[in-house]
Amino acid sequence: MKSFQELTDVALGRDQAASSAAYTTIMRLIATDATNLHSAFALFRQNLDPTLIPTSLQNARTTTHLDTERALHAMKGLALAGLVYSKDERIIEGLCQVWNNVWGWLQYFHTSCIDEDRSPMQRRAAVFGAVCGVHKLYSSHARLRIVAESTWGYLEMITQQWMLQIRLSEFNTNPATYPPASALSAYTNPTGSVQPMATTRVASALGGNPDDIARLTLQHLTVTAEQARIEPKLAASPGGDIDLMANFRTSSAIRYALLSRHSVRTVTSVLYSLSLIPFSNEIRESVIFGITSCSHYLSYALESSNALPLIIEALEAQLLPALLRSGIWLSQMNPALVTGFLVPLTEILPKYLLYVSVLKVVARWLRRIRIQGVEAKVTQHGPLWDAWTEFKFLAEERFKIQSESNDPQDKFQVCYSSSCRKVDSNDMFMSCQGCHEVWFCSDSCQNASLPVHGRECRDIQVWRSQGRPPPMLPRDFQFSGLVAQIEVQNRSNEITSSFRAQRPRIPVVELDFTVFPFTLTAGSSTSLRPVDYETDKEERKNWDTMMSKAERESKAVLRYCVPEGEYRKVGMALLSMSR
Repeated sequence: MKSFQELTDVALGRDQAASSAAYTTIMRLIATDATNLHSAFALFRQNLDPTLIPTSLQNARTTTHLDTERALHAMKGLALAGLVYSKDERIIEGLCQVWNNVWGWLQYFHTSCIDEDRSPMQRRAAVFGAVCGVHKLYSSHARLRIVAESTWGYLEMITQQWMLQIRLSEFNTNPATYPPASALSAYTNPTGSVQPMATTRVASALGGNPDDIARLTLQHLTVTAEQARIEPKLAASPGGDIDLMANFRTSSAIRYALLSRHSVRTVTSVLYSLSLIPFSNEIRESVIFGITSCSHYLSYALESSNALPLIIEALEAQLLPALLRSGIWLSQMNPALVTGFLVPLTEILPKYLLYVSVLKVVARWLRRIRIQGVEAKVTQHGPLWDAWTEFKFLAEERFKIQSESNDPQDKFQVCYSSSCRKVDSNDMFMSCQGCHEVWFCSDSCQNASLPVHGRECRDIQVWRSQGRPPPMLPRDFQFSGLVAQIEVQNRSNEITSSFRAQRPRIPVVELDFTVFPFTLTAGSSTSLRPVDYETDKEERKNWDTMMSKAERESKAVLRYCVPEGEYRKVGMALLSMSR
């Protein structure tokens, strides 16, 4: 075994093969033993002398080839030293001081190799991997990140390399362990909080057009997801793209462009693909990063406006099987990561079991999961099993309510006119010929409902023409009202006791389904008055009208709030309850 000084002499020698082997040995040594760390760091720094940077591409191909190879090894060595010994302040200080040298070589390698069509592709891919290692290093520490990101042109370089991955398949068949997407994600979200100005700068570097950015991002994700499917150790690559997509949520234009291009479906499909990877300790960190990135994106995307189509899109893309199949990886996560990963199952999907359309899709997937034996493979204890059991129990409860409703065919034939609400016991009502989703007992009731249902009807037809489910069908809202009334009946003793204690002039029960577990509050027309009562004339009019009607008929009022992504829809009904 050669001494460190002997290895240094060989590394600085004129024999290129021997020099490369010596650098590899030195890096292997410092990865496990810090004895010669600072001597190795000095060697790497020496080989990044900016005066050695070739002045032309032709010059680089002849007299200075050995210098460029040494610089490439030096960059790899710096990345290794900085990542392994990130708590050594001398190393961090040295990396800050050597940044100008590193930046000079980064520019050279980018322009003369990575983005140079005449350079051999194998060489370009190898250099691309080394450069991405530098990106990882200077994204990993606050001081280093400030030094790099304050350099004009650095972010644009990363962006260009990220886009090259789409154009050059070789950059994907030999991908870097730290892809440019991860560097961009770290730039836009350096401390766990997305930075809007940083996101704007990245968007500008990508051309600024929201639809083009969404198209590029999803195209890139498709490429890296396919690579991860072929080579599971690269499962972190799509995670970087998905994190970048999640960070774009500070831009409403890019966020909605991504959603309109079915990013939820794409990300859910990636999650399902990653969940099928057999467990291995060697790829554990990569797969966990990939699946948690998917879940993180879905956790906010599924709460976006018009959430119902997105919920159904995710369910149809096998969200439930994907969550269950990921169980083997959850056992390797820390509790905080597990909690975050399960948010779609524990906090989001349960809220939307108020929708008939969601119940239909969930029922179909529960049958498939049972037939395929997916549930049987889940460990029957722990957070995933507990969350799954609770979700399935709630779904079964809602299935029962649906089956016991007045129409077994899932057509709640109640007159849609708000002033009528007759039940079609003789199957004689007329359905709306535009949407076929609501029924009326007479022409007069249909005409009376035109101001409200006319807009709904047109929206439903537009969404259907685009091949998407509408945000909320009238039957969904009617079903949520039925669920609300059943919940009130189940807790009638509790509500009655509360009313007797408060003695309100007009009793009001409020059910908030926009959170899970949902909340029930018993109060008065004053204590449960809508928050926008003073500012919204229409809201105030509806509220006062319902309160007057309840007082005349000596009834209580039920107010229920239903989730609709970023918004909520509110319904009201009269209750016959003892006070």
